[in-house]
Amino acid sequence: MGQPGGHELKMKQQVELASKAVSNLGLNGQKAQVILMLDCSGSMQSRYNDGSVQTLAERALALAMVFDDDQQVPVIAFDSRTIVCTPATPDTIQGYVSREIERKHQLGGGTNYANAMNAAFKQWNSSGEVGLIIAVTDGNADDRRAAEQLIRELSSKPVFWQWLGVGNESFDLLRSLDSLPNRKVDNAGFFQVRSPSELDYSGLLNEFPKYLVAARQAGVL
Repeated sequence: MGQPGGHELKMKQQVELASKAVSNLGLNGQKAQVILMLDCSGSMQSRYNDGSVQTLAERALALAMVFDDDQQVPVIAFDSRTIVCTPATPDTIQGYVSREIERKHQLGGGTNYANAMNAAFKQWNSSGEVGLIIAVTDGNADDRRAAEQLIRELSSKPVFWQWLGVGNESFDLLRSLDSLPNRKVDNAGFFQVRSPSELDYSGLLNEFPKYLVAARQAGVL
């Protein structure tokens, strides 16, 4: 049997790093379905060009390979549109973002969260595993009220929204979700970085352990 190729070795290393982070957070044995939401509005172009969105997709897949037996990540791309992409797998992850998003769908448009959130939620298989939706954006939503209402409505479901704000936007909507009223449980976290590739696995799992505890106490899990 031959030696693994460069991208296979890279993914193996990423899975090892993800596994270490999961262990350090006391989440060994935790099952979760990881789903990725990627902003593909025109203002994100530089993050696609420099490979940082691809790096983030690889890290989401590595987490999925630790948390979930199906070894794939459903991917939703969004701007003012919502695009259900082919899932990312170990066999397809090399060049995934360029091939499945940039080449197939021209980046552009505004930034709407709610329809993409609905599409991401529909990817959750409700098989008893908690959903971990990693949502990446560089701008506040044009449909703020709809996004807030959806977060409220889905707070009774075992699905956690880890929002990643990229760049220097204020992200007042995403920051407000931690204190959003009328929810069964706090089901959203927020983390801000200059570039998606700066976020390590501990950052991607930023508030997930706290959510799991709260969701169990609230009877959501």
